[in-house]
Amino acid sequence: MNSDLSKNCKKIQILDAATEVFANKGFEGASIRELASAAKVNIAMINYYFGSKEKLFLDIVKYHSEYMQTSLTEIASRTDISYLDKVFLLIDLQVTKLLKNRNFHKLIHHEIMLNHRSEVSKNILQIITNSKGLTKSIIKGGIDSGEFRDVDVELTLCALYGTLNQLFLSSAICKIILDIDSDESSPFSPELKTRLVTYLKDLMAHYLVK
Repeated sequence: MNSDLSKNCKKIQILDAATEVFANKGFEGASIRELASAAKVNIAMINYYFGSKEKLFLDIVKYHSEYMQTSLTEIASRTDISYLDKVFLLIDLQVTKLLKNRNFHKLIHHEIMLNHRSEVSKNILQIITNSKGLTKSIIKGGIDSGEFRDVDVELTLCALYGTLNQLFLSSAICKIILDIDSDESSPFSPELKTRLVTYLKDLMAHYLVK
């Protein structure tokens, strides 16, 4: 394994561990020592790769967002499928990503609400704006092509993303909404993924298609 690849693997190890620590303790509550311990590295290595706790936090945001942005762009630019199929691919992508990275999802929403670090908040809002723009372009493309009804695009996005946020931001709220026994450890099962994807696709198909 070459040194560059080894370095990248170590950096990803730190980013993944730090995401969980920040999500559970918040930015202020997480110390560099805790972040290093969770990543199984020494403090000097975190300083070497990131320079500061805030830079590590910002890199977490960028790290988790790059894949989503690339995937959304690929979906939006496809010409071999219908606009409804693009919406379906978008739903698959969003649900899979949220189930895999709930800690990151909680983290960015917590950061936006607090707005204590302007550079971080600015980057998060720009990422959300970019994602919204790509999703909006898919729905508007369907309307312009005649495949979709002339719907309220912005409120359609609210219905889609609002459902996801309501379920994924809190395990306790998710259990209440879905009538899941509070004693169960986690509601975020493969069965929930199937149920949610099926529901959202059915909702969008009935609402969007003429």
